[in-house]
Order: sequence, then structure tokens, then C-alpha cells
Amino acid sequence: MTDYREVINNVLKNDFKHITAVLIYENELPSVFVHPPYADTKTLFFEVSQGLKEIMENIINFEMNKMHEVPVYIGKKLVLAYIMRVDPLKTVVLVSDTREKDNLEMRFEKILKDIKNQIS
Repeated sequence: MTDYREVINNVLKNDFKHITAVLIYENELPSVFVHPPYADTKTLFFEVSQGLKEIMENIINFEMNKMHEVPVYIGKKLVLAYIMRVDPLKTVVLVSDTREKDNLEMRFEKILKDIKNQIS
């Protein structure tokens, strides 16, 4: 069985710039949650889970293997989540800490594809 946390850490190499969290969902439930080392884990996990709840309930409508950018509230802050369904049961979610794009889409898409390639 693949160690998702290890895969994410290998892909990111501790470069959490503009990343609040990375999650891998299986059957619409988060099976791994990786966050920057300085984060308050319990609060952040709750806020991210709540923010993504409605999106994950409708994940079946998302095209496979394509990055989708979705605005999401984490706590009271509106940010962007980058979502990729990698197979019918697994979804990788990267939550940004900003709404600013600054060429982040290309970096985030590469991260999502690298994670997909390692867990597929």
C-alpha cells in the first residue's frame, strides 16, 4: 500500500510556499492530510474539511485527471483549492493560502500530476 504522506512530502520537498494543505480523499473521505510544519493541525484540518465538504459531495461531476480550481472558505478566508480526480475513488486536493494566481496554477498542476503518478 502506498504511503500517501511520504509521496506528498517527496513531491513537495518541504516547499509549502502558498500551500495551506494537501489532502488525498478516498471515497470522498480524507485519508491523508499534509500541512506546513507550522500549522495548527486540528483547527486547520477542521476548517479545510468544512470548506471542502460541499465540493467533495459533488466530486463525481469533476472531470478525471484534470485540475479544477475552486474558491473555498477556510475559516473566514476565501482561498483557492486545486482539485484533481485521479481515479473514480481517489481525489487529490491542494489548498492554496491565497486567491492570487501569480503563475501558481502551473506549479500546482505539476504537483497534482506528480502525486497522481506516484499513487496511481
